[in-house]
Order: sequence, then C-alpha cells, then structure tokens
Amino acid sequence: NAKVELKQYHAAIKDYDKVIELYPKFAHAYLWRGDAKTGLNQHDAATQDYQTALRLARQANNKVLEAKIFFRGIDIRKVIMSFIALIIFVFAKRQWIRNIALLFVAIGVVASFLTENPPVSLLANVVGLAILLPFLYLIRGFIRRRAKKDL
Repeated sequence: NAKVELKQYHAAIKDYDKVIELYPKFAHAYLWRGDAKTGLNQHDAATQDYQTALRLARQANNKVLEAKIFFRGIDIRKVIMSFIALIIFVFAKRQWIRNIALLFVAIGVVASFLTENPPVSLLANVVGLAILLPFLYLIRGFIRRRAKKDL
C-alpha cells in the first residue's frame, strides 16, 4: 500500500503479483493491485481485480471488504453535489430552478464516468438517486400537506 501512496504503481503491481502467486485467495491483494492499476489508468484491468477481490470476499463472507470494494472510486463530493441538487429539484417551486437542479444531477452522473472506477461510481450514483428521489417526494408531500393545515 505504501508504494501506491507514493505513486510507485509499477513496483506495487509487481509486489501484489508475488503476493497473489503465493496466496491466490487473498482478496486484499487483488483489491490493492486494482488500486495500483487504477493509478496507471488501467481501468479494465483494475475492474477485473476488483471483481476478483469481491468474489473472494463473498466466498469468505467478509462484508467489510465487500463494502470497501463497492465504494472504491466513489467521490463523496460528487455524491453530495448530486444529493443537494436532488433536494433542490424536489423542493423548488419554480420550474427553471428545477431544471438547473436536474442539470446538476445529470452532471453528477456524467462525472461518474470520469472517476477512477467508473462502473462502481456510476452504479452508486444511479442507485443513490433511485433510492432518494421517491423518499424526497414523500417528504415534500408531507411538508406541503402540513403547510396547508397550518393555513
């Protein structure tokens, strides 16, 4: 991991290759090698390593490692931006404000393709939006009903 942090990706990959050769069921080695390959912009190869790590983590019933693998490549700033834009979209009364918010949500999804691990980040954005949107509409309806009662 130190070599990845020092951006010595080729050396790190060689080290992880040795570890995988000695311990082929060590999921962390695939995960870390995927990180090193991501640093080299080898996204397809990194995705294969992440998938192998995920398969091994599931076989070992290691839920913590599964979560680490799933959240690889997710930029929390983009998730927050999408969340704020979604809240504005749901609660805004003027259509032009809703259109701008929807544009920001779309930018967040498109930005997923530009992250270090595009498939995982895109999946997280889409799933997050699919979960949040109905929930926010329920809250919006509750607030509007409550406001009507107060009048």
